[in-house]
Amino acid sequence: MDILYILMRNDLESLNPGKACAQAAHAANQFRHFVETNKTMLARTKEWEGESDCGFGTTIVLSMSLGKINQIFGDITKIECDNGASSVFCGKVLDETYPVPDGKVIHLLPVETCAFIFGDKDGVAGIITRGLSLMG
Repeated sequence: MDILYILMRNDLESLNPGKACAQAAHAANQFRHFVETNKTMLARTKEWEGESDCGFGTTIVLSMSLGKINQIFGDITKIECDNGASSVFCGKVLDETYPVPDGKVIHLLPVETCAFIFGDKDGVAGIITRGLSLMG
């Protein structure tokens, strides 16, 4: 069973719950945008979408630092290269205008706010994310 995992940063002080929800929506939309150009993943997501009458499957939001996200992406790359097959679909969200406060001034900077992994809960995606904390 495929799951969409969203890896939300917990090391951005300005990423309040409302901004985190917006970034999760960015991740889901970026995931759908990328999937539409990949016929193999498009077929898999059709099954995932069929889990509900509303067109979406299980999504889990996990909380971690940017360093941990980068480590996970490195682990996925290593496993995928060693196996010679692509069993997960993943990407990082770069918000080009993320508001970063600096005293009384707000800077709009490009910031990696979160990432997504789509894959089988019993495969690479599930193994990589097992034991990580849910966003709370």
